[in-house]
Amino acid sequence: PGDKVILQDEEYVYTYNVREQILVYPEESSVLNDTPQLQLTLITCTTWDEESLSYLRRRVIFADLEKIESKEVLLEEMDKKRY
Repeated sequence: PGDKVILQDEEYVYTYNVREQILVYPEESSVLNDTPQLQLTLITCTTWDEESLSYLRRRVIFADLEKIESKEVLLEEMDKKRY
């Protein structure tokens, strides 16, 4: 918690604050449910098992949207700071 995730597309930069991190079993789908808040859900495999040659768990990271900024505005601000 407290880490930031920053994503960008052609026009905007999205900043998220990590709220929670949990481990779940692969068949647990409740982490995919819709939520009322604007959040990012990252899911990755973890806990490799040599015997079954598969991952036993999934790491799920929930992050809340903090802000959306225009890339154009950010570039202008960066230019001002340079000079």
